[in-house]
Amino acid sequence: HKQLNTHLLQIENEFYSSIRPKRTTATGETPLHALAERGVEYVEVRCIDLNPLLPCGIDMQTMCFLDTFLLFCLLKDSPKTNNVEYALIPQNIDRTVYQGRDPELKLLVGDSEILLREWGQLLFDEMRPVADLLDSANQTNAYGQAFNVMMLKLTDGGATPAAMLLEEMRANGETYYAMAMRKATEHRAYFQAKPPSAETTAKYRQLAEESLRRQTEIEASDTLSFDDFLAGYYR
Repeated sequence: HKQLNTHLLQIENEFYSSIRPKRTTATGETPLHALAERGVEYVEVRCIDLNPLLPCGIDMQTMCFLDTFLLFCLLKDSPKTNNVEYALIPQNIDRTVYQGRDPELKLLVGDSEILLREWGQLLFDEMRPVADLLDSANQTNAYGQAFNVMMLKLTDGGATPAAMLLEEMRANGETYYAMAMRKATEHRAYFQAKPPSAETTAKYRQLAEESLRRQTEIEASDTLSFDDFLAGYYR
């Protein structure tokens, strides 16, 4: 079998892209069949690293901004990507990953270049009405506040999580490994101080027991070899 390794099969759900279209599948159904039959149910947004400064890796502010960004993407006209633009996208991602905090960083647009902060500002200008719309619809100001915080990071590289971590490392005179271990210890202490309630613990224990019981039933009823299962799965 063509596999990534000895225990993990490569399936279309693991298609490597920045944003993956997803649809909940039925038992034995392939992801592509589910998408073709019932359309996109949700999208998996990748290339957005978890924030190591936060115990959960993400906070409400970031989620509000992502809601704004994704709704903007849904509402904005999106012409089909041509071959030239398709080739430039991974180059722009690489430039942003490696040099994103450089205020003079330029990204590729057609046969020219534009400063990341200028291009970003154009997008923020277009997204602002969406943040306002979400605030109005939800009777809050959380989306506008999150929008302003993220816009600051565009103009001030020192406000990014990466810059904050580097500053902590310099201040503490520590290596990356030492910083990572310190953060892991801090986050562990955070969650240990907030144990789940007895009700929540009982709920998940019951779910785990039910899952194991169901697994035992499925395995006991298996009649196909793995080869036959794969042949039928991809038929």
